[in-house]
Amino acid sequence: TKLVVNDHPVQWGARDRGFYFELINTYNIEVMDINVSTRKIIENAEVVFTITSSAGFEALIYDTPVVTIGREKYAPFYANFDFVNTVDNPYEIHESIKDSTNNSTDYDRLAAYIAAILELGSSPSEPNHEQVYVEQIKNYLS
Repeated sequence: TKLVVNDHPVQWGARDRGFYFELINTYNIEVMDINVSTRKIIENAEVVFTITSSAGFEALIYDTPVVTIGREKYAPFYANFDFVNTVDNPYEIHESIKDSTNNSTDYDRLAAYIAAILELGSSPSEPNHEQVYVEQIKNYLS
């Protein structure tokens, strides 16, 4: 098993080169070239770990298990699905890998979520827009 690190393209180069060299020289860690597609990485992954990345959502579409790290304010929207595991500290990571490999994407729920977002569009300036999304998604899921 190998840990593959895929830095966000905007982040690439923002960190000191020593950061990447340290990762590369650490046991079983590979830093992906920014030109490698996220899809290709996901297709070869057993589990995708992410903090807030849309790569986790893409992984769900390909039925690759997803673990989000931390329950922060900006947790990805898909972190609330019961088929996505979330860890709060590094000591939970090993167990979350085992747990997540037993999960499978619920495509009906995922499609309902996507349909709700597409129907509503994006209106972050609208008051309580998050609650509107939640209510619309509940309607699709019921």
